[in-house]
Amino acid sequence: MPLYLIYPDEPEAYQTTTEYFLGDSVLVAPVVEAGGYRRVYLPGENWWERETGKIYSGSQHLDLYVLIEQVPVFVKAGAILPLQPVSLRVGTTSRDSLILEVYAGEWGIGNRCDR
Repeated sequence: MPLYLIYPDEPEAYQTTTEYFLGDSVLVAPVVEAGGYRRVYLPGENWWERETGKIYSGSQHLDLYVLIEQVPVFVKAGAILPLQPVSLRVGTTSRDSLILEVYAGEWGIGNRCDR
């Protein structure tokens, strides 16, 4: 889903065409040009970089260098992501196992998220 559907009051959300949301808490910013450099706009609130656990304040642009096998993913502060263990095929993992990734809200600013 495009950024402007979640953040209609932010002008930058209309200019960003290569980032998208999964739900309303996960922002994905794939590398779309050669060279591995990626400019990412983080709207509104604070965001955790899922790969590194680093937190960023919102309403800013980040200039990142990203390896080809990586996709920058940011999770909104305060979000809870329900996940299941990795499986080679859908439906082959146990249903009694659930992983919750919890991303601290405002009080966690400046601290690393240890999952």
